[in-house]
Amino acid sequence: MAKSKELKAEMLSDAKEVLKSSESLVFGEYRGLDVDGMTKLRRLSRESDVRLRIYKNTIFKKALVGTKFESLSEYLKGPLVYGLSKDTVAPARLWSIFLRKMKQWL
Repeated sequence: MAKSKELKAEMLSDAKEVLKSSESLVFGEYRGLDVDGMTKLRRLSRESDVRLRIYKNTIFKKALVGTKFESLSEYLKGPLVYGLSKDTVAPARLWSIFLRKMKQWL
């Protein structure tokens, strides 16, 4: 199997595994977010126990098939970052806290 196919299969497997154990999913476009901003978002996500991932949308759409999040696949367009958690409100809380802090950091 070609290296890129192996990598894509690994990403699909990882996405499926994360989705199985998640109770909530949020996603947002990260276009315009610089490296420092993404680093801060990742730090906040670790503190909030939210798995923050970036997947190719085509791979993530395949991973959504058969899950409770399957209906979201039509909205997956553009460069997206995904926040998944076992806690039902943690990803939404993470986004809210991050947006408030971004205003302070500017």
